[in-house]
Amino acid sequence: MGAYLIKGQLSLGLKRADAAVAAFKKAQALSPSMRSYAGLVAGYLLLSRHKEALSSAKEALRVMPNSAHAMSLLGDVHARQPEGGDRARRAFEQALRLDPAAASVVLSLCDVHVAQGRLQAAAALVRRHLEMHCAGGGDVATAVALHCRLGSVLASSKAPTDALGQYQHALSLAPESEEARRGMGRVERLMKGQDPDAAEDEEDEDDEDEEDGVGVGDGGDDESSDFLG
Repeated sequence: MGAYLIKGQLSLGLKRADAAVAAFKKAQALSPSMRSYAGLVAGYLLLSRHKEALSSAKEALRVMPNSAHAMSLLGDVHARQPEGGDRARRAFEQALRLDPAAASVVLSLCDVHVAQGRLQAAAALVRRHLEMHCAGGGDVATAVALHCRLGSVLASSKAPTDALGQYQHALSLAPESEEARRGMGRVERLMKGQDPDAAEDEEDEDDEDEEDGVGVGDGGDDESSDFLG
């Protein structure tokens, strides 16, 4: 069973959804587990086969009715459907009642709030989780992800100073965080009245030029660039 689970995860990482579904089905036939249910849901969603994804999520919930992970799978499926926002929100809220410390569910529920225009609710949700579950240390990667997400929400809420503080906090925890570095750069450009998305596009183009051996503004010389886009 373990080999099929590994194959399924690798296939998901390579975006080979059909191969992933086949592997997770074989794992499921040997011994159903949350990993195989989650893999099936992820594979079916990649294939836009929402009925099968919903069926797998509901089956996981029937087998493990008190599992926050199973409930969050249901939320994941609803969140991918055009009119599923409210159902996704209710599923994620129920998952948090089952496991208040589930940071992945907090991030998913935050996304639903943002998609539905409830930026204040999204920010309050993440702040509350940071205060209750991350204030005393714990998993650094989780705290960084939450601070970055809060920074993104605050930037969208036209609170750039607060957003910048969140990204700075994330960088203090993990100086190597690319997400925090990019987020802080976007907010800084926003505060200068610049278009942060346009700036990112220019950086991406510069990176492509460098990969092709053409430095930015160097007329095609072979000198390497110090630009770290």
